[in-house]
Parts: sequence; structure tokens; C-alpha cells
Amino acid sequence: MTTFRRISNERWRPINGVRKSVALDATVATLVALLCTGIAAWTLGYDTTPLSIPVNYSGDGLYYGLLAKGILDNGWYLHNPYLGAPFGLDMGLFPMADDTHFAMLWLIGKLAGDFGSTLTTFYLLSFATAAIAGYAAMRWIGLQRSFAACGAILFSLQSYHFFRVAHLFLASYFCLPIFVACAMTIFRAGSESRTSWKTYLTFALLLVVASGCGVYYALFGCIVIGFAATSAGIESMEWRPVRLGVAAGAIIFITVTMNLAPHLYAIQTRTPDGAIATRAPQESEYYGLRLIQMAIPSALHRSSSLRSKAITYGKAAPQVTENQMASLGFIGFLGFLISLACALLVRPDQNPILKRLGTLNLVSFLYGTIGGVSALFAWTLTAQFRAPNRISILIAFISICAILLFAQDRLKQVNSKPARMGITTIIILALAAFGIWDQVPAKGTTAALSQGDFIRDKESGEAIMSALPAGSRVYQLPYIAFPEAAPLYGEGHTGLARRYLHTRGISWSYGTMKFGEGDQWIRKIESLPLSERVAKLKGSGFDAILVERRAYPDQGASVEDQLRQLLGSPKMVCPDGSCSIFSLDSPDLEQGSPLLTAALGSGFATPGFGAQIAGRAIPIGSEFNLVLLNPLRRKVRARIYVPISTQDPTIVTTNTEDSMSQKSQWHMPEETAIDMQIELLPGENTLTVRWNSARSRVNAAAPENLLGSLQIGVPLIGPSETESQRLEFSSRILQSDKIFSVAD
Repeated sequence: MTTFRRISNERWRPINGVRKSVALDATVATLVALLCTGIAAWTLGYDTTPLSIPVNYSGDGLYYGLLAKGILDNGWYLHNPYLGAPFGLDMGLFPMADDTHFAMLWLIGKLAGDFGSTLTTFYLLSFATAAIAGYAAMRWIGLQRSFAACGAILFSLQSYHFFRVAHLFLASYFCLPIFVACAMTIFRAGSESRTSWKTYLTFALLLVVASGCGVYYALFGCIVIGFAATSAGIESMEWRPVRLGVAAGAIIFITVTMNLAPHLYAIQTRTPDGAIATRAPQESEYYGLRLIQMAIPSALHRSSSLRSKAITYGKAAPQVTENQMASLGFIGFLGFLISLACALLVRPDQNPILKRLGTLNLVSFLYGTIGGVSALFAWTLTAQFRAPNRISILIAFISICAILLFAQDRLKQVNSKPARMGITTIIILALAAFGIWDQVPAKGTTAALSQGDFIRDKESGEAIMSALPAGSRVYQLPYIAFPEAAPLYGEGHTGLARRYLHTRGISWSYGTMKFGEGDQWIRKIESLPLSERVAKLKGSGFDAILVERRAYPDQGASVEDQLRQLLGSPKMVCPDGSCSIFSLDSPDLEQGSPLLTAALGSGFATPGFGAQIAGRAIPIGSEFNLVLLNPLRRKVRARIYVPISTQDPTIVTTNTEDSMSQKSQWHMPEETAIDMQIELLPGENTLTVRWNSARSRVNAAAPENLLGSLQIGVPLIGPSETESQRLEFSSRILQSDKIFSVAD
């Protein structure tokens, strides 16, 4: 053990140099970051294209644009009143653990001022943050400055980075070097004297930041840190590495949980009537990692012959999905092989750092590969992590560290210092130059490709703002669910977001959370014939209808003909002809009654988040909530009718949670329904229903004596003009198929 400790200390000696020359390291890291950002900007075409043009302006690129503009308009991403009209977009039911990224978007947006520049700056800065984090972690692990600078360039300019132009947050992977550095520090804790508390505090703060970069990267961090803690504990026969690993894991878990807290609360208190984001266990293999895809050139390779090999494989091989983004480049894959060889063949006392890096790579690959640990994870715990191939960028970092450490150790055998410095310089320059050639795509027109569509949509947005007054509500046709809907004809799955991106002060119906309360309202509107739908939209406070022509097979001709018969000619046609707007101010259009309806709130047992309710929900406990939806901008007095039946004498109490709180009681089974007048505020209103059974607890040993059954119809609600007016309510009876407690 003494020999092992001595060698380990010697291997880690470069750390002392880091502490003595922070300024020099900061200068080198900054220069490397500027170089990587400059290469990326030039490659993508931002030497001639304005930063206001997003690098990706379609598909998921529009989704991130929607989030970025939501932050600019409202201060944060969780609620956006300009989308999902008339109730607004509530992102609560769609879990995201990216508060670090959202905070970065907020800060950049404050400086940039528009969503396009915000997105572009965020993406380009992701090259800088990856380079800085990679350089710092490599220095911490033990690489000399020149090798760390080379490694930071190779890591920042991975082909994975250029593939992820549409997945903005996945492109920001600076957190991964932090996780690896933490894992290597835990390895070190089992064979070296205690590290200072300042170092641990620094790592704790860095882990908090890193854990806000998404659940995938947080999971990958837990994998390497957990393995390092377990391995170091067994190797050293000490508890200290295990305790450090548990502490690091707790920081990651708590931070991710805090990121998810608003979403977990929304999921707990809401009952969506369908699957918002379905994930099947078999998808973990469909999106799994393949060794061959790590080895072959990138499908974006600048060499046409090498690029064609990757494309040929992609067309011929089965189940080629986003795992085609896993190419490590020649240097990275060679480092991967070296790291595996060190993990399997090298003794710990020979080269502990390389061996540890190799074991981390081996564990990462075993997790991500098709049919690997990720598949076991998906089939036994959760299928939400469906794309394990994304761990390839973590493997790339470890592999780059491994090959550079291997080269650095070999060069130490050169006795002559001038010769060693000369050879080192040649190797560093050669590796960096070859890596850039091998990993970075040829200069293209990526940004310029987005420019035409962006400018056309911007012109259309300006025309729309000229035609419609501020504060207008616009209903968009056709209906497209949000998020993760299938593309519709010539319009992508997020194409309707373009109208919001280029307007201010106008509310759009697109963007309501799929299967949430607002989406249920829109789907009820969509179920009506067009003539009745138009009347209901006018009565519900909408000012116009926009027809997105590219989302129809006939370019919207049929629906526009029907709208002309109801509303006359369009108020305007977009300058590029992609849309038309019909005003609902037509005097010939009879205004319908507003669509007032209800959705399930909390207190219902469902098959679980992400599972179809299929028209069936079961109240549990002694309380549930109904969400009453008022699309108008004003209060409205309405009548609600909830049929209830129970086998036992039961007292039912209702109350609302607004300033005009109203409480009422019904005695069942003498009465058959809750029938009440209620004042609805604009937007969502909560009606709480509580009940208790009059049956006494006569026999605690016989649970059936404490139980009753209940049927509840979730109603449609309507405005009440007079007390004597009898409204017809259509309701959907959700009948319990099991007994549940109504004990007092």
C-alpha cells in the first residue's frame, strides 16, 4: 500500500502547479475558449450571417426559441400567457431539470434583447464553456498546460457538438468534465492525504451548477461518481471515498429535485387526460450506443469519401437513430481503445490515473451500449432515459484525457528537455490540427440556411402586428399538440410557434400543454363543426383566426373557403403567402356562448403520469378538485351541476379558492347532485369537493363497514342568466370500479 500511495502522489503532483499559477491557466483557458468559439462561428457561417439568425430555425430549434422568448417576455419559462390562449402555456406537466441553462438564457437575453441572438449566443458560448471546463478538469487530473489546451480543443469541437444544433441544451455539456474531475478526486481520496475543505466546497458548488444541465447529464455524472466511490472504497478498504461519493450524489439528487420541484408539484396536483411524453423501455435499445458508430467518421465529416462511408452505414444498418451522433473522431476512438486496454491490463500501481479513466470509460460504455445496463434500467426502473447514446460525449472526454495522458507519460522518457519540448510542441499541434480537420465539418451555410425563413417570418410577424391591435387573441388552425407532436404536412411539429416568435403583445392558441386543462378546452372547441366553432371562439374572447397554409395538404384552400362564407375575405394574407388571418369582428357572425368547461384536478387516481386515462379516473381519499375554465377576460357567473350517488349517508362540502370563496353542503343520498351558482374568475378556477360518510366505525376488523362507493360526473358548465333558467349539461361519468374510503 505504501508504494501505491507514493506513486499516486507523484501522479497527482501537477495539481500543485495549478494552484500556483491560476492566472496563467485562466489565460490559456480563455484563449482556447476564444479559439473554439471562433472556429465554430466561422464553420457555421456567422462571419457573414447576423447573430440574430438562430443556427437552427426548424423543429426543436423553434421549441428552444419558444422557451427563450418566453423567458425574455415573462422572466422565466414555466408560464407564458402569450401561448396556449386563452389560458396560457404552463410547462409544469413537462419535466425539465435545466435551471442552469435557463439561467444562462435569462442572462444572455438581458444582454442580447431578442430570442434569435439569445439562442445563437448561447450555442456559440457552449463551445467556450466546454473548452474552459475541459481544460480545468484536464489540468486537475494531471495534464500539462499544452496537453490540456489540446484536449480542451478536441473536446469542445467534437462532431457531437455540431450535430446538436437542434438540441440546444444537449450541446451545452460543460458539466461533464466537472463530474469526471469529481470522480477522479474521489478515486484519489482513497490513496492520498485529506484534500482541503476549500476544494470540497468548490466541488460542491460546481456540482450544483452542473446538476442543473439536464437529467441525462446528471445521470451520467452519478454513474461515474458512484462507480469511483465504490471502486475507491474497495481498493483502499476505507469509508472515506464512499462518504464523499454519497455526498456528491446527494448534491446532484437534491439539485435535480429542486429543478424539478415545480414540475413535480404540477404533476401531483393535476390530472392530465393523456400521455404527455410517452417512453417505452424498448426505446433504450432503439436509441442505444454502438461501438461501430463511435469508431466510424462523422456523417458531417469534411471529407466526402469518409462522410459517404458513415452515410452508407446509416442507410444500411438497422435502427440508426440519433446514435449516429456518437462518433468520437479518430483521436477520441484511439483514446477509447487505450483507456480500455489500461483498464483491463494495467496494474493500479503502474499507472493509476490511466487505469481509473479506463474503468470509467468501460462503465460508461456498458451503460450506454445496446442491450446494456441502460436497457436493464429501462425495463426495471424507468424508461424516461430513452437515449443512452448521449453518454458518448462523456466517453469522448475521458478518451481524450486518456490518449493525452498516455502521450504525456511516454514523452517523459525523453531525457533531453529541449528535445522533449520540441517533440511535445509538434505532437500537440499535430493532434489539434488533425482533430479539427477530423471532427469539425467543412465551412458551410448552416446559419444562412435559416436566414431566408427567419426573415420571411419576421416580415409576416410585422404585418400581423400592423393588422391586429395589441392584446388580440388569435386562434391558429389547424390544431397541433404541444410538445412532441408529429409533423403536419409541410409544417413541422413546432412550426406554429413562428407566429409567436415574431410578434409582441398578441396571444396565440398554439402552445398549450398537451393533455392539460387548456388543451382539453381547445380539443372540445376542435370537436365542434367549423361554423359552431367560430361562433364559440368569438364568444370566448378570440379576435381572429389564423390559417397556417403549409399545415394543410391543400394549402388551406378548403378551410379558407368555409371561413370566407362565415367571415368574409381575410383581413390579411402574410407577405410570403404562408398564412391568412380572418377577423372575428364580422357583424354577420352571431356570437356564441363562451365555452365554459371543467377538467380534473388533484385527488384522482390514474394509471400514472404518462399513461392514458382513457376516460376513466377514480377519486381517492375524501377530497378532489375540479378545474373550472373561464376563457373570458372578465368574471362570469355560472352554474355547475355535478351528479353524485353514494350508497351511504354522506355530507358533501364544496368551496372555491378565490377571494369570493363560496362554501356549500349537500346531504347524500337525499340529494342527487351538487347544483350551485358560482362566480368564475378569468382563467382557471379550483372547486374543491370534500365528503365524509355518516356510517359509524362499528367494526374495525371488517374494512367493508368503513367503505362506500361514489360516482362522479365531471360536468360542462355554462353561464347562468336567471335563477329559473335550466341549462342542459352534458357530462362524462367516471365510474369507480373499486371501493374507496369515505370514512368520517
